[in-house]
Amino acid sequence: MKQAAIGGRRERIRLEGDVPSPINPPSGCRFRTRCWKAQDIHAEKVPPLYEVGGRNVACHFAEPLQVVQVPVVSEGSTAVSAK
Repeated sequence: MKQAAIGGRRERIRLEGDVPSPINPPSGCRFRTRCWKAQDIHAEKVPPLYEVGGRNVACHFAEPLQVVQVPVVSEGSTAVSAK
């Protein structure tokens, strides 16, 4: 399944696993039953709230966005990347 995104199209993420109960939520992270990154810490501790990319995110594995500068290549020239 595809969805429109800024600058092109991307794959839609389909969540799997059990939907957490709002009446009796799981211990720790409430989304651990559906998260592909869930580990033991998710059952033990509620994740802290961080601001990542201008959004609030509660995740043990929340990471700041890394902006990568890509050189603009004019038509007819070639770009060589240094490693």
